[in-house]
Amino acid sequence: ADGAIATGKPVALQSNGTVKEVGTSLSDISPITLGTERTVSPSTSNPTYSYGNVYYYPDIDAVIYVYEVNGDIRGHTSYYNNANQTWSTRHNFYAGDGHANRSLTTAFDATNGYLFIAWKNSGGGFKHKMFKFAVSGSTLDYYASNLTTETNYGNIRTGSDTAMAASFSETDGHFRLAIINQYNNLHIITYEPTGTTSPTLTAKGSQNAVTGVNNTEDLWMAYNSDDNRFLLTVRNNSNNDDKGYYYYFSTSTSNGAVTNHANGYFYSGGFVRYTRCEYNPQDSCFVVFFHQSTGSGIKQLDVSGTSITVVDGAANFLSDGASAYREADLAYDSVGKKIILARSSASNSDHMEVSKIVTSGSSPSKTDAINLHTSGIDNAFGLTAITEHQRMLGISEKSNGEMAYRTFQTAASTSNNTGWIGFAESAISDTASGDILVVGSTAENQSGLTIGSTYYVQEDGTLGTSSTDAVKVGRAIAANKLLITEGNAS
Repeated sequence: ADGAIATGKPVALQSNGTVKEVGTSLSDISPITLGTERTVSPSTSNPTYSYGNVYYYPDIDAVIYVYEVNGDIRGHTSYYNNANQTWSTRHNFYAGDGHANRSLTTAFDATNGYLFIAWKNSGGGFKHKMFKFAVSGSTLDYYASNLTTETNYGNIRTGSDTAMAASFSETDGHFRLAIINQYNNLHIITYEPTGTTSPTLTAKGSQNAVTGVNNTEDLWMAYNSDDNRFLLTVRNNSNNDDKGYYYYFSTSTSNGAVTNHANGYFYSGGFVRYTRCEYNPQDSCFVVFFHQSTGSGIKQLDVSGTSITVVDGAANFLSDGASAYREADLAYDSVGKKIILARSSASNSDHMEVSKIVTSGSSPSKTDAINLHTSGIDNAFGLTAITEHQRMLGISEKSNGEMAYRTFQTAASTSNNTGWIGFAESAISDTASGDILVVGSTAENQSGLTIGSTYYVQEDGTLGTSSTDAVKVGRAIAANKLLITEGNAS
């Protein structure tokens, strides 16, 4: 064996005659490699507000982007062709009107295709709408819920800017919306999406997370996929200090009750303008990017149970001067296992710069910065992972109102699952010999199988029913027994 192999794990045959447990190997790409920049034309040009509202829908290689233009909330979907890195518009859609003062937020369920959109309404309260995207053959369709003007939780605070933030939990399938309401409270609402051709969004309940937060604003929310909790970063005004603050919480999906786990300053050295946050499950930490009175900075917030520890380091401050940009976004690259930062370049505000944030140690750092777009940056700006193709996508608005799309690659992951020949009957130590169960045998050391289902070895070495980039191996005859029906030793 080339490396230790655990009991029941799929095994690949190598060219030198040794066997190795099926899995993936990671190669970091430095400098970041850039794809070809392409232009996508929305139905209406010159969006006046949109940050972070871009998502990848893997079922059909599509990207969904939401933005505000002239008081209307609009969006579009585009198909991606990875072979030649081109884009073709599928939909231009309309969500609603009355947008006011930059408070637009979205969240997306990439598994079921639910898109949640909420915005501050110029007439009081806030509006929300949900779209359900569905694949029909080779076509992406969508269905919309009713447009709702929500007044049950108080209006969005008039004096607060960017006073809303949304996120989605892959664990429990519910959306969370945080608002600063007219009563100066930080209020959290839990929503459940249901339905397909007639989708509905049901408020399961809500609660004040904090009261008396005054003109707290610049909200951004991220989801902790390990613990089903949420981090909200803000420009704090509870204490009238305008410094960077975080709230770490969870909510009940039955009644919306909020549990506050931790809160505190991530930056207390000066006036904070805009915040962004994202979770890295590889390193069990959040990354916070922010602008403050003398430049911008990065903080690493380590998670341990319900506790948060703020980590300073080399990236506490970036050499930006005193500029404060809204044009920034964070996204997790699950291939390279790092958070990617996109922002308006400090050296040229017309350029979109991307870089890796390294959080594996005790001192976060920004590396491999490279210009992604140089065609003019305005008020539309987004970043998302196209994991299926091991790429990231950056979107920015060009000076003529069109959208510049460009993919880039920060890491490459390769799998040896195509060399699969069988399963280890028992544990095999590194350099030792052992028995491999091959075609015609029954692997009786599995778990969680569905009787009658056909199974495939996925790229990461797990067993699953998806055939995408996987190798067919057999059929389950019991929850712990897999009849090996395929051979792959040629």
